[in-house]
Amino acid sequence: MPGFQFNSEGYWQSVGGLEAFSWRSTGTLSALFELAPNLNLTPKASYTLDREPLRPDDLSVTDSDVYSPYREKHWHYLNLELNASWRPLVDGLGKAQLEARPRPDFSGIDRAGLSGAWLFLPIAGLNTLVELDAGSSYRPLGPDRSRSFMRQSAGLGVSWWRWLTNSERIRVFGRLDGTFDAPAGPLGAAVYAAELGVEVSASGERGLSDFSPSSLPFLDFQERGRALPGNGGERP
Repeated sequence: MPGFQFNSEGYWQSVGGLEAFSWRSTGTLSALFELAPNLNLTPKASYTLDREPLRPDDLSVTDSDVYSPYREKHWHYLNLELNASWRPLVDGLGKAQLEARPRPDFSGIDRAGLSGAWLFLPIAGLNTLVELDAGSSYRPLGPDRSRSFMRQSAGLGVSWWRWLTNSERIRVFGRLDGTFDAPAGPLGAAVYAAELGVEVSASGERGLSDFSPSSLPFLDFQERGRALPGNGGERP
């Protein structure tokens, strides 16, 4: 089952009285192969274009999403992924991902990594999703790196959702992440990040049916609480 997805996102920050704004757009081609009733394989190929602001004077207070010297030099790149999803339980889902990214001029490998995640719904009947993940990414020596290193990461995410109408949904989410390099790389000491947000989405009469299982897990449960036209508009 082939698919195409396009994403754009922007980040803004005022740094030293000056406005900094970055913008990234990514187009992704994917295919879904069902190897078994509970096992799917999804290869993906995506291409990203990045617009970075002028270099802020004080990088120590500049958010890495707003400006990155590395992204300024790598403002376009291809990313290749191979994702596997295994759902041994009704409310439990395991994921594994192999990822590789060539340099922008295709002269070598920029990075390659392996990651895994476990997603589950901890309380029956409550629209809450918990995600635990960990990964390791190899960054080889190259034109923009003085030495190679491994970047290790781990994270915890929690989200809750509720359907406001047949086509509108609100989602509250939070996430904690930790990252460090071994041996010591550009990050230096371990870096920790926290995220908290609210998302309101409008999906029309089709609900979430146009999303792929790889991009939105537990589609069957995430439709729960939506007033479906086929059952008289009543919520299941």
